[in-house]
Amino acid sequence: MKTIEKLQKADKTNLVTKKDGSLTKRAIEAIKDYRNHNNKFYTTYTSGRGRFTTNLSNGSIITIVKLLGYKHTEGNDSPRGGQTGNYIQVSTKAFNNVLSLIK
Repeated sequence: MKTIEKLQKADKTNLVTKKDGSLTKRAIEAIKDYRNHNNKFYTTYTSGRGRFTTNLSNGSIITIVKLLGYKHTEGNDSPRGGQTGNYIQVSTKAFNNVLSLIK
């Protein structure tokens, strides 16, 4: 895959790739956690339930998009501006190439 090779060369500090060239578990989970609404990747997710709910950041997806050299826009589509509405939006080509990293 041409995209994974480009990602390996760009990732000098091994933030999203391991030394053997494969993606880290966190990077794979970040890609799998997409919601296909106008090519958006959401950067936070919720863990737990009830009063023990926690918002966690998923910054790996931003790192992957930046290392691959794609332009992106950041936004929030939550009705009251909540943290779980944070997303990055990329082009259709970039969206499909990022998804192809885990297939």
